[in-house]
Amino acid sequence: MGMLVDLSKATQEQELKVFKHAVDDKMLKLCVDDTLENNRKILKLQIQLENQGLSQDWINFIIESFALPLGWNYTPREITQQVEPQQNQQTQQIQTQPSNQSTWTCSCGTVNTTNFCGNCGSAKPLLKSLDWTCVCGTVNTTKFCTTCGKPKDQNIEEARRKAEEARRRVEEEARRKAEEEARRKAEEEARRKAEEEARKNANIGDYITFGNYPQTANGGSLPIEWLVLAKENNKMLVISKYGLETKRFDSKSNNWENSEIRQWLNNDFYNKAFNANEKKLIKGSSIFENLFGRVDKVFLLSKEEAEKYFVNDNARLCKATDYAKANGAYVWSNNGCSWWWLRSPYPNDGINVYNVNDVYNVNDNGDVYHCLNVNFANCLVRPALWINILS
Repeated sequence: MGMLVDLSKATQEQELKVFKHAVDDKMLKLCVDDTLENNRKILKLQIQLENQGLSQDWINFIIESFALPLGWNYTPREITQQVEPQQNQQTQQIQTQPSNQSTWTCSCGTVNTTNFCGNCGSAKPLLKSLDWTCVCGTVNTTKFCTTCGKPKDQNIEEARRKAEEARRRVEEEARRKAEEEARRKAEEEARRKAEEEARKNANIGDYITFGNYPQTANGGSLPIEWLVLAKENNKMLVISKYGLETKRFDSKSNNWENSEIRQWLNNDFYNKAFNANEKKLIKGSSIFENLFGRVDKVFLLSKEEAEKYFVNDNARLCKATDYAKANGAYVWSNNGCSWWWLRSPYPNDGINVYNVNDVYNVNDNGDVYHCLNVNFANCLVRPALWINILS
């Protein structure tokens, strides 16, 4: 407190009491209030301390104590009050910073040369050009950072360097993403052309790949292999080489139109197995067009189609993927083959009641047979669909 004048003991005690009363929690909260600009904080502090009865030297001392660590641009007011006559020649005079003689116009219209308006008391606005942010995060108006002490010029150069590095990183990331996107599109286009060429050149009995579906024991997706059953005009009929899932046909009915398996094929399976471009190539089959006007994108073969498109029982044999096996597919130990669903209901002979719940299937010997229970959950699903040959 070397800046304080040598007051009498009584005056010092009185000033200290006022000082202790003035520096309260309310004033400390005001100092760290981020919603106020620094010059507004200084004005509020000045008024608050004046109202407490402190002399200007104490007011200057208190505000300066906050100004330096908080980075305020504060110029102490000149002390106009007289010291007590008891002060001797050894009294140290309070040193104040010279006022900024450049003029500024207050919002009330008064032109001033001091740090506070002589008409309304408003503080002189801080020059925005003086604000700079140190690399430590502190906003300063002084030549040196009030937190870490680094000089302003060094910070400006370091900030410029970091900004340039950040700009280069942004540009490099944008370039990398653009290259990845271009490479992805090129690979997608090359794959599309290769698949289209494969469809064009495929003969009945050949295999093509189209779409992806879980096929490994742990659920890993792989390209689906399809057996070409027929080709006509610009489309081909295909059926999956393997049984991809195990599902019951329905809980109680052998009616394909309202069956659970039909709903699953045209919703869950269709959306999981094919992307947007592949879906555009799926032609759809109007199995019920004449009666119901509905189109199946994915379906099961009928009894007649299973007999028409496969030359013999051996050609109809089907094995399950590891994924289907992990989900409970029935596998005959003699040949490793399984049963797979057809969509045709087994005709009701009017004698056996169980016929109402029967659906044709292909058994593990390749025979077109019938399942005694549509609720049988271990039978394979072997999807079929029509695909456009050309994109």
